[in-house]
Amino acid sequence: MPKVDAPPPPETRARRVQGGGGRTGGVPLWLKGVAPLVLLAGLVALFIKVGPVGVYRQSFPPVEELTIERIRLPAHGVMEVA
Repeated sequence: MPKVDAPPPPETRARRVQGGGGRTGGVPLWLKGVAPLVLLAGLVALFIKVGPVGVYRQSFPPVEELTIERIRLPAHGVMEVA
């Protein structure tokens, strides 16, 4: 008759799922949950303080202002802008 393996007792199965029993250091679970929220709050505060393009403001060229007062079409295919 073949041997049938019985499932382990519940306490052994629970310890195996949790990582073998006791903790040997590492980061607490509550800190793993709070850290992303703290980082997100910091990024939102930075976004509010600097604005959406505040980080790149130094690298943008100055905005040129151009005023067009008059457009003439003196002949076919010719355009004069003043």
